[in-house]
Amino acid sequence: MLPLSAHDLLAVWERGAGRHPTEQAFLVLAAGYPELSTEELWDLPLGEVDARLVALRAATLGPSWEGYGECPSCRERVEFPVPADEILARWEDKGARQDAVLQVNDMDVEVRWPTSRDLAEVALAASVSEARRALLHRSIVRVTQGGAPLPLEHLPAAVEQAIAERFDAMEENGEILLDLACPRCGHAWRLLFDPGAFFWTELVAQARRLFHDVHSLARAYGWQEADILAMSPQRRQAYLAMVDA
Repeated sequence: MLPLSAHDLLAVWERGAGRHPTEQAFLVLAAGYPELSTEELWDLPLGEVDARLVALRAATLGPSWEGYGECPSCRERVEFPVPADEILARWEDKGARQDAVLQVNDMDVEVRWPTSRDLAEVALAASVSEARRALLHRSIVRVTQGGAPLPLEHLPAAVEQAIAERFDAMEENGEILLDLACPRCGHAWRLLFDPGAFFWTELVAQARRLFHDVHSLARAYGWQEADILAMSPQRRQAYLAMVDA
């Protein structure tokens, strides 16, 4: 993993502006994890995608992360700390990402955590139930009975039910749910935290600040964008302070 430089932030912003949030998240990941191919990124378990985004955000912008949401009751803006350490600790346990083997009657059913590629493949299903069933089938690694493989086309209802229950547990464990309370009206609710969306919002804000910095320093000193972006944030701010003085 490599923290995103000022140049990286602007390059990712430029490539991702106006694109789907999932594409934006993977552009961020690709910039921060150049050792992984696009195919490898799309095949990461969903929870690991979130964990890698959290780790990259911490490396790029620092360990302290403040998010915000809107109270469903009074629409007040509510700020909250993001428990980045807790999210990362959950995924440092590799066992949480391993495939699981379910025992259903006399059959062994091996399932895996769904990936972003799986979600993309079922996105065009005719209904939610059809998409869910397709996702369940994609999560099956193999089914065996007495050591012999069974075809997946005609699975017994008991097998599908067991997979659905396991899938629900995977989904619950993979979600990042934050308990929030509104300081204005006292309403309490749970927020489904999306690291990719929150990181992208911060990235856009950072890009706007960098454009302002480049504009101010280029106009004051005639420097090129690449030279300004190559400066450390501390040096860039020192020059900006003299320009604004």
